[in-house]
Amino acid sequence: MPTAALALAGQSGRGVADYDSSGGGGFDIIGSITNLALSGILLAAFAFIGKYALDAVSEVGKSAAAVAEEMAKDDGTPQATVSNEPLFDDSGTGADDSPVTKRSKKRLVTNEEIARMAPWMAAKIDQDAIEKAKALRKKKKEAGK
Repeated sequence: MPTAALALAGQSGRGVADYDSSGGGGFDIIGSITNLALSGILLAAFAFIGKYALDAVSEVGKSAAAVAEEMAKDDGTPQATVSNEPLFDDSGTGADDSPVTKRSKKRLVTNEEIARMAPWMAAKIDQDAIEKAKALRKKKKEAGK
């Protein structure tokens, strides 16, 4: 082999038989066993995946046969026709006709709503005390001006 081709291939031109124990090279038994074991694991993984692919194909085939058999059965009853018209709900105007309940501007959430949404907090929140504290702060602020 020409030396230019060997240089491009990254080889020095020596064969496997040319390597000796001092020159670094030779037959690596540990590497060969490791390579064989990893190749076996990879082959087993491919076989495992292939088995599931074959199982999936067979299940699709069985299902297709069952569906074809059901479709072939014709008991003489007329099939329901499907309309090509658009579907929509015209049962009402779409407006929210529920009555509007007004709340006081001071309380955004009623005690019943607190008990319903967060029952563990119902006993801890005293909205009357909150309103009194807000009024007191407002008075102090106005007095400080």
